[in-house]
Amino acid sequence: MSYFWRLFLWSVLFFTLFSCKRDYEYDENASIIGSWKPIKATAYKTVAGFTVSQSEDMNACQQQSKMTYHSDGTAIEMRFDDATGNCEKTLERNFTYTFNSSQKSLVHTFQDGSIKNAEVVSITSQKLIVKGKKEINGEMYDVEVTNIKINQ
Repeated sequence: MSYFWRLFLWSVLFFTLFSCKRDYEYDENASIIGSWKPIKATAYKTVAGFTVSQSEDMNACQQQSKMTYHSDGTAIEMRFDDATGNCEKTLERNFTYTFNSSQKSLVHTFQDGSIKNAEVVSITSQKLIVKGKKEINGEMYDVEVTNIKINQ
């Protein structure tokens, strides 16, 4: 292989690995209290040392979904989807939560006793990015969801 092609391949590899820096902001004084709607989801999986990701912007129907966190540790989740062709509410449930800003952890405890742990990777007064595990088509993925605050 010629020097030019080796240099080209190394350049592509370098830019692929190091050019995708994420800009996360973490304001420890930002409050999770309020309503948040999802605008984007990204699923990550590492296979043989390489990270594969796929992002999806939420459509108008999915953006009607929201998580509302109250100051007393209770919360409500509502999900909307248009999988049937019509925008419909697919889930509404109450739960309790704990948010530890210094440990960047968010724990949801549902009425059936199940617990969902998430890492808060970014929070500001208007944007919340959480990361957790999700099973997709029988495989486990890290999923990062970007939410924006709904001003009510």
